[in-house]
Amino acid sequence: MELRDGQDVRHAERRVFRFKLWRARGRRLAIGANAALALLLAVCALVFVNVLSLRWHKRWDLSSTRATSLSQRTLKLLGSLSGTLRVVSFFEAGNEMGPDIRLMLEAYADAAGSVPGLRLDLEFVDPDRDLARTRELVRVFGLSEPNLVLFEYEGRRRIVEERRIVEWEQTVDYRKLLSGQPSVTRRRTSFNAEQAFSSAILSLSKNTSPTVYFTTGHGERKADDFGETRGYSGIARFIKRDSIGIMELILAGKSAVPPDASAVVIAGPVTPFTSAETALIEEYLGRGGRVFLIVSPYVETGLEGLAARWGVRPGTDSVGGATLSGSEMVINTYGDHPITRPMRDVMTVFYGPRNLEVLDPAAAGAADRPTVTVLAWGEWVETDRGQHPPRYDAEADRLGPAPVAVAVERGKSEDLHLGIRPSRMVVLGDADFVSNGALRAGAAGNRDLFMNSLNWLVDRDEVVAVAARAPTELRPEMGRSQWLRAYVVVTLIAPACLLAVALAVWARRR
Repeated sequence: MELRDGQDVRHAERRVFRFKLWRARGRRLAIGANAALALLLAVCALVFVNVLSLRWHKRWDLSSTRATSLSQRTLKLLGSLSGTLRVVSFFEAGNEMGPDIRLMLEAYADAAGSVPGLRLDLEFVDPDRDLARTRELVRVFGLSEPNLVLFEYEGRRRIVEERRIVEWEQTVDYRKLLSGQPSVTRRRTSFNAEQAFSSAILSLSKNTSPTVYFTTGHGERKADDFGETRGYSGIARFIKRDSIGIMELILAGKSAVPPDASAVVIAGPVTPFTSAETALIEEYLGRGGRVFLIVSPYVETGLEGLAARWGVRPGTDSVGGATLSGSEMVINTYGDHPITRPMRDVMTVFYGPRNLEVLDPAAAGAADRPTVTVLAWGEWVETDRGQHPPRYDAEADRLGPAPVAVAVERGKSEDLHLGIRPSRMVVLGDADFVSNGALRAGAAGNRDLFMNSLNWLVDRDEVVAVAARAPTELRPEMGRSQWLRAYVVVTLIAPACLLAVALAVWARRR
């Protein structure tokens, strides 16, 4: 009986042990199941929140300067659009402005997301890594350089380069320059991203693309000429890249300039226009037309009288000024005009330009007198045609400033929204400055001056009135000894304190 009782006790103990074991296992299983269920619910909640944030989200600009907040003008502009607006950021990974531009473009995409009927496709392309996409963009948009933003809307395209987005101030340390060390430092002075982007979108929102007519029949430069010295095929590529159509115009036998002409380009004629052709151009100007007149030195064009009636008289001499090799004239200061305002610190190179005389307004002989603005000028008027390179002679030459590029406007730009087009004309004294060879020489200001002038003529100079964002610099005012103490605290004392705390915790656990 005692053995039987002992066996029963052991069996009972085993049953109790097994019961406790299974209960412990069940408890662990329940705890694991609860943890897995909680994790699954957390993942589901996270996915649900992300789905909701994609459909209904809100951005907050917590910076002190509101750097990525869009103005009411931009929001109103986006609200007036419908369809698909395509934006491609084509910036190199190492470009220091890339992150700021990305934030601004994301703000545009976020604002467009709340506009019914508008879809903004935003794409970021690194030209150094996305080689296939880069080749496609170069083929479609005709790109020749990176660090720009592409806009496309209803088949119309605009390109905004980095120099239109940000302005820099350069400082040269001549002591480092003499010792061969890096001596040029630059500081960002303004950030014009919203103004540049909104202005590009505003120009694309127009229903039609402009068409410019290049006159022919007088030895003018041609948009389909690929020659180095006289060809304009390079600048024509930039014209087409901005969705501006190019046509040829033979004035002989015509009764009027075509009505769809947004502007007429007269690029370096070598034989004179007839009086009938001149009358057609003047009639076109009188009814709100736009003329881009590019003249070469020592050439009679037959248009001198027309230009004089509009306040500009092309002279008979050339202009000299600052030079690098003696064969060109370098300009880096400009007049105050919408054409030249984006060209701060950009160099333009002219090759023996023709002098332009700005007439007294009363001498123009018109009741509605045009407004003439000098865009660029040289230092003196060179009267000796055989002197190469030109040198200033106080006895024979006329000291400047000597204009080489002017803009003329008759009427008010403010009346554009009323359907009243002011007449505009740009006169440049050098037909070589945007030839294929000149563009390949690398003077970016030449292309900018030509394209800015053309865009102004075809009413592509709309600028959304958004103030530039001035960068903020946080510089603590501390002396040398204070900087030294701060350096010691940050690099020595603070790490030593953290190490002492770690050692104390380790010793206590031991």
